Amino acid sequence: MPEDEAAKAERLAAAKKRIEALKKKKGKKTKPDSPSPSTSRPGTPDVPEDPTPSTSTPPPPTDSPASPSSETDQSTPLPGTSLHTRRISTSLRRPSITGAELRKSPLSPTDLPDLYRKQATTISELTEAVERHEAEIERLRGEAKRLGDAEVERDEAVQVLAGVKTRLKEVEERAEADKAKGVEAEGLLEKLKSEVADLTRQTSHLTSQLSNKEKQIADLKLQSSNSSTSQDKESLSAKEEQIETMEMEISKLRGDLDRATKSLTETQSTLTTTTAILHTLESTVDALTADLTTSKSTLASTTALLTTETDARKSAEAAAASAAASLAAESATMKAQAAALATLEKDYATLKTMYRDTDTRNRESLAEMAELRKRVAELEAENTRLRALPRGNGKDDEDVDEIEDAERRRLQKRVQTLERDLQARGGGGGGFQTVDLGGGGDSGYSAQQQQQWQQQQQWQQQQMQAEEERRRMEAERLERVREVKRGLEQWRGWRMDLASMGGPGVGMVFDV
Repeated sequence: MPEDEAAKAERLAAAKKRIEALKKKKGKKTKPDSPSPSTSRPGTPDVPEDPTPSTSTPPPPTDSPASPSSETDQSTPLPGTSLHTRRISTSLRRPSITGAELRKSPLSPTDLPDLYRKQATTISELTEAVERHEAEIERLRGEAKRLGDAEVERDEAVQVLAGVKTRLKEVEERAEADKAKGVEAEGLLEKLKSEVADLTRQTSHLTSQLSNKEKQIADLKLQSSNSSTSQDKESLSAKEEQIETMEMEISKLRGDLDRATKSLTETQSTLTTTTAILHTLESTVDALTADLTTSKSTLASTTALLTTETDARKSAEAAAASAAASLAAESATMKAQAAALATLEKDYATLKTMYRDTDTRNRESLAEMAELRKRVAELEAENTRLRALPRGNGKDDEDVDEIEDAERRRLQKRVQTLERDLQARGGGGGGFQTVDLGGGGDSGYSAQQQQQWQQQQQWQQQQMQAEEERRRMEAERLERVREVKRGLEQWRGWRMDLASMGGPGVGMVFDV
């Protein structure tokens, strides 16, 4: 098997070498005889992509058409049809190519692109010159139109001048007729003289305008005659002759092209023979290529099998990696759940402690409220007893009543506050509230409970301070009551009788 492959490789290399040798030989034969594809169509002014400049033949004179157009900007209009026809016939009878030029050897194919390029350049220059001449013709037509307008204005001025002359004659006749009237008509005569002077000035002014118009007309005619020079006519004739010369050169190039076509036909016959040999070699190469394709198919099947095994191994590795990743994710989830469970247990313990403290405070509040109610009852009983005592000074009784009313109101407000606190904590029954334990974390329920715990601590401190203040005020109240009672002993045995009901602005009067 390796020997067969080595033999096939050697045969393939030998066939490639023979094909390269034939290609080189064919290129050497066809290079000097085959013309450029762009020169196979005569008459086209397109420039080829890669022209080869020729140094053996001088370029045709192409600078002559551009010189007349650059010397002057003015040109003459195109000649008439008959004159143009006579010039064409004269140029056709004149020989444009000498015998020496006809006896020259045919141009090589490398000179044709240069000739076509020069021909295209000349045609473009002639086209530009024709366009310039047409523009000059349009300009001259505009000047002719302005000349006609000036002539119309001159005619109008002549008519006005004739009218003025007629009026002048009439005025002179009237002046001569008025001279016979004598001294009575001197004023009218002076007036007529002034009118005559005005008309004379108008006449001179119109005469000067008329002379100016005539001068403008003469200038325009002079410009028109100067613009139609013989030099432009000769330039057009030279350009027409140059076009005819180029047409003769094109016909000569066509003859050269026919000769080159014959040479190309002979080369094509040789190429056909070489192509037959090439087809034989290509059949041999096809057989070798078929063997190579078989070997490539075997190699491709082996490569596909290896690729399949590699893909299976990669898929198994990917599945193992995904399983490991899922296991790691599950482990992380379990750790997170364990941390959340620990947080919930801590929150539960905190809530349990808070509820126990709340229950204790509720019991203390209930005991305090019962004690306060008992004290209120005692105070009311004492108040009733004091009211039952013999009445002393009315002013002292009013002071005592005011003190008792203020104390009673303060105690009622305190009792109402404690009752509202008990109702806010669950009606005083000591039950627990339903709390959602699902959200753990420092920023959730535990943080809220911590804040409530701090508020409750502050509330307890405020309650202790209020209790101390209440005891102090109670001691002060009892001290004032004792002082009032001690003062009542001084009024024992005295009596007050109503002496007078008083009047407006005066109260009741008592006698002690």
